[in-house]
Amino acid sequence: MKHAYSVGMGFRKHTFEDAVIKCSDGDVILVDPGVYTLPDWFEVGSLKIIGKGDGPADVVLKTSFVLRDSSTFELNNVKVLTESEKRNCIYAGNFSKIKLSNVIIESVVKNYPSVYLKSAELQSDSSRFIHRDTRKTPSIFASEKSVVTVKQVDMDSLRASHSEINIEKSQIRVWTILSKNSEMQADYLYTQNTEENIYILSVLSNSIGSISNLILPSGYSIVRVVSSKLDVKRNNIDDKHRLACDSSEKAIVEVWGIEYKKTEKQQETQNAKIVPKARAKFQPAEKDENKENNSFEKQNHKNERAIDEIDKMVGLRSVKKTVHDFIDMAVFNKQRAQQGLEPISQSYHSLFLGNPGTGKTTVARLVARAMFEEGVMPSDNYVETSRQNLVAQHVGGTAIQTQSILEEATGGVLFIDEAYTLYQEGGTNWGQEAIDTILKYMEDHRDELMIIFAGYTKQMKDFINMNPGLSSRAPNLFDFEDYTPEEISEIGVKQLLDKSFDFDKVYYSAAVIKSYKRENASSNGRWVRNFNDKLIRVMAKNSIKNKSHGISQILNSDIDELTGGSDKDKANETDVILEQLNEMVGLESVKSYVANLTATIVTNKSLSGKIVEEKPTYHMVFSGNPGTGKTTVARLIARLFYDLGILPKDTVLEVSRADLVGRYIGQSEELTKKAVRDAMGGVLFIDEAYQLTSSGSGNDFGKQVVETLITELENNRENFIVIFAGYTQQMNDFLNTNPGLKSRIPLNLNFQDYSASEIAEIVKIRLSKNWKFNKPLLQSLVEKAYSGLPSNEKSNGRWARNLTDKIITHHKIWLSKNLSVADPTNIVDSILVECIS
Repeated sequence: MKHAYSVGMGFRKHTFEDAVIKCSDGDVILVDPGVYTLPDWFEVGSLKIIGKGDGPADVVLKTSFVLRDSSTFELNNVKVLTESEKRNCIYAGNFSKIKLSNVIIESVVKNYPSVYLKSAELQSDSSRFIHRDTRKTPSIFASEKSVVTVKQVDMDSLRASHSEINIEKSQIRVWTILSKNSEMQADYLYTQNTEENIYILSVLSNSIGSISNLILPSGYSIVRVVSSKLDVKRNNIDDKHRLACDSSEKAIVEVWGIEYKKTEKQQETQNAKIVPKARAKFQPAEKDENKENNSFEKQNHKNERAIDEIDKMVGLRSVKKTVHDFIDMAVFNKQRAQQGLEPISQSYHSLFLGNPGTGKTTVARLVARAMFEEGVMPSDNYVETSRQNLVAQHVGGTAIQTQSILEEATGGVLFIDEAYTLYQEGGTNWGQEAIDTILKYMEDHRDELMIIFAGYTKQMKDFINMNPGLSSRAPNLFDFEDYTPEEISEIGVKQLLDKSFDFDKVYYSAAVIKSYKRENASSNGRWVRNFNDKLIRVMAKNSIKNKSHGISQILNSDIDELTGGSDKDKANETDVILEQLNEMVGLESVKSYVANLTATIVTNKSLSGKIVEEKPTYHMVFSGNPGTGKTTVARLIARLFYDLGILPKDTVLEVSRADLVGRYIGQSEELTKKAVRDAMGGVLFIDEAYQLTSSGSGNDFGKQVVETLITELENNRENFIVIFAGYTQQMNDFLNTNPGLKSRIPLNLNFQDYSASEIAEIVKIRLSKNWKFNKPLLQSLVEKAYSGLPSNEKSNGRWARNLTDKIITHHKIWLSKNLSVADPTNIVDSILVECIS
């Protein structure tokens, strides 16, 4: 059983040393903010340490860690500072694994890397690796088939020997050495060093360095390649960002724009293979999961003006008008300037507000082109970025990174996606450093650069309010309204036609409109793109199975399969589910309630559009003793409501108090919101829900769960259903603990106890699946046995299930002693008597 130990000052808190000693594999240590001066080192196994501060600098552990073989050591939101001699911050060997998230690792010990790996693995995201002797000692040293995987990490230096390095959107400030058959793969690698006597990257001894995007600092940088290969697909090399290569004759260097450098140390470098690649256009990093892309709006624009492409986009009426007004004013000013007149004051900087998938990124790209085509901007340079590219994990680094991106975009448009993430309350707010740098640059270069701040409407308005200087510097507001269901279907039709698919457009549009309304989605263009991707996969599968289907024809049956079947199929499935419910033993009042509820829903659907009625709420209470079928019925209701078109999914997420109530302030709200997100579109089944408020303690975090749920029950009442289950009396008490519960949970199903006769029937049904037996005898024995039980031992269906398992087990033991029996599936009467009496 996993345990959590709290470290800090106060009641029931442990010292850090005591917590580590008591921990077993899989345990968690929660550390309050503070600086902890600890023993020189700890040996640790599979342990997780979480800092409870606002940032990693709030929890400082002055020590070092040595991992046991084959263990997994995790750090989250802490800083490890090592000052002891001859120690690494973390040492991992012999198939152990380090997992770091939002962590600072810092060492002052010369010749000892901050992190040392020997046949081990490091996974890290959003972290900073520092070594104060960084010219000579690496922040990370990976050796003997180690694997390093980092994402959004900032490190001083890295060395790999016979190891594998995987880098995603990260920075190595000073130097990197790959040697002895090492291999490095990087999508976006940022560097800072321009000292001529330090190579930013050395690829040695049959190693390979493969970089998709290399971002150099202003100045002159050098790489070294000896008997190895370096391949850089895209870079930012120009007059301000130069890169030279010092290489051997066996080197393969494929880098656009690289300069040839001959040094005294080189041996016959004139024979090195330097490949002058054709330049691939450099694109700054962007979050793939939040990138709007909207490929369905892209067209061949060789002969089409960008402004015309914007006009052809689906929907976005107010945005199109704002774009025209904005471009017209910019052109007007250009014409005044050409005639020697003073231009009317105008700032190009803008705010793009709207939900995901509303075309913000697509419009931004087209605006950049339009500004160039109309002669307002000197180039069509367009750069996309976000917090992860602007903000470093230390003071001072953010200004450098931000300044570099601003310079890169000058002369065109800089698009800052999810700009509101630059401001974060509490902790070390390095994002504010980026904001201050941007605001100053905006003012100094207002005619040379257009900056677009983009994000969700509410978060962006909060962001603007927290930065008063922004609204005056970015006065142009583009409000991207959500697409209507009809516009969503229009986008989907166009996307499929662009891919040369044939289909029934009317049938497709009706299905898309219905599905989009039912799912209440707010992802707009992304939703229909995902819908079409799923539809194409369904069509492809059916095409492979049935050759007559064709590879370009999407049938109505394909659409039905994706959306859960035609209306007729769903009606038939509804009848099947109700029949399954009716076949269950007992539960007559539940069956009647569900049947009447189904009839009401069907009637409401038939009256839709004929009368004006508020949509009903379907949150429920299932009250009754254990084993009365509450969970089974919940699963049937999820399927039923899906086929009736009430829910977009037929899933049931089952949770209890342990899944929702946290150990510290704020955690319960987080866990509850996560459960709601995971259940969205289906049913959230909270078993023994009364336990959320049954502790009697005024400080119990279960009350926060209830308060959070009340908000979700109201705000998302059309998007999911919550079923609260538990004992009858306790559930009545639970509903009375908060006035908001009863009004938001209108349906109450009472699951009555099974009679002795019904229990016998359940046992017969379960046992009859695979076995033969004397049914009258079993009926009589079970009825007598169950009737004679004390009330507290009558566990309904669970008792029947346990008895069935007992009978089967005893029969199998009997079979082991009677192997020659004619029919092994027949259970003799003596077994029934022995097990039941």
